[in-house]
Amino acid sequence: MVSGNKIYYTDASQDGGEYGYRNWYEYNMDTKKEREILREDMFPYSGDSFYIENCVGDNLYVVRSDSDGAGGQKMYRLNLKDNKLTFIRSRDTEYSDEWEVCGEYIVNRWENDDGETGVTIFPMEE
Repeated sequence: MVSGNKIYYTDASQDGGEYGYRNWYEYNMDTKKEREILREDMFPYSGDSFYIENCVGDNLYVVRSDSDGAGGQKMYRLNLKDNKLTFIRSRDTEYSDEWEVCGEYIVNRWENDDGETGVTIFPMEE
């Protein structure tokens, strides 16, 4: 993911090559410096994969799958200035989820086992 003069990426090979696992890094194209920005131990509980969904200003929006395999996901905001990771929303259901950050809203698209689909829209909370 590219945002301004920075590139955000993961070293997925750390966990068998699965997309979205573990450590994420920021590379500043102006200064040519890399820094680790997101690690497993920053989350308040253990879980499955996590990935950066979007970048808005100084915040990265991170989605984390639940460890119980129920299909639920939680969204966090990582403030890049202070490296503080804050829980925002969860979608704890059997549905498969997709999260997006759209302006002042968080959009959660879902589909259940019966093929029903829906969209849930949450206002952004600061």
